[in-house]
Amino acid sequence: MTRDPLTWDDLPEYPDDEEIGEVVLGKKKREQFRALADLREIDGMPKVDPFWGGRPKRLVRKFIESDQQVTAASSSREQRGPWHETKTTRTA
Repeated sequence: MTRDPLTWDDLPEYPDDEEIGEVVLGKKKREQFRALADLREIDGMPKVDPFWGGRPKRLVRKFIESDQQVTAASSSREQRGPWHETKTTRTA
């Protein structure tokens, strides 16, 4: 019997990286989250709290959601290109 996928609501306040990874990346890729999170700590990803043994769930979720909004906004602007500009803003 398989269990339902984890959601943010299922996680404890200080989940480990595999638990967060399952919510963010899915069950098959959950082990990859630790390496990705370690790389993103320089950008503000919350670090593992040594006392609690996990990352603070609310701060991790806030970081990921704000990061995805910035990524989605910048990639959509880059994909539009000059063919979506009006004639008045287009340069020769």
